[in-house]
This record gives sequence, C-alpha cells and structure tokens, in this order.
Amino acid sequence: MVDKTVMYFITMVRHDFGTMECVGYYQDFDWAKDTLVTNQLDINETIYDYAMIEEIRNGLYADNVRRWWFKFDYNKGIYEEYETPEQYKDKPFAYSLR
Repeated sequence: MVDKTVMYFITMVRHDFGTMECVGYYQDFDWAKDTLVTNQLDINETIYDYAMIEEIRNGLYADNVRRWWFKFDYNKGIYEEYETPEQYKDKPFAYSLR
C-alpha cells in the first residue's frame, strides 16, 4: 500500500558534496530505490558519486522524515547503500526541495 502522505525524492550528489540535483520523485519507496540503484537513464552521468532518497511529507516547508544514502560502484554500474556522510548526520533538511 502506498502512503499518500509522503513522497520519495531522488537527489544526486557530486563527489565533493558541493552540488546536488533532484532528478525525480515517486510515491513508492521501492520504485524510487530501484530507479536509483539500477542507474536508470544513466542518472549517475559520471559525476554523481553519491545519491540520496529522502522521504518527505506532503505540504509546505516540509522537512524530510527519513533519508537513505547511496554510493556509485563504477565497476558494477550501480548505486549501493552507503553510510550517511558525517556532514549530513543529524540534519533534518529536505535537500531535494532546496
């Protein structure tokens, strides 16, 4: 069952964590994760070493509820789950919407 009170935003992150770009969103987490992990439409673009999926509630000035980080494995051509980078721990911030 899809929770219609949240959306799952996919945001690509450059290797230096300085540039972020939201490339899409889904109502279903599994669909968002599959899109990211399998690098559909080459969303890695050879420059986005990291990516995150943010669960964000519907509404104005929304913060994220949860966040999942991924790192691109260039040998496998896929994103794999990754530990939250230190500079993003404990920051309830909807990066995808900024």
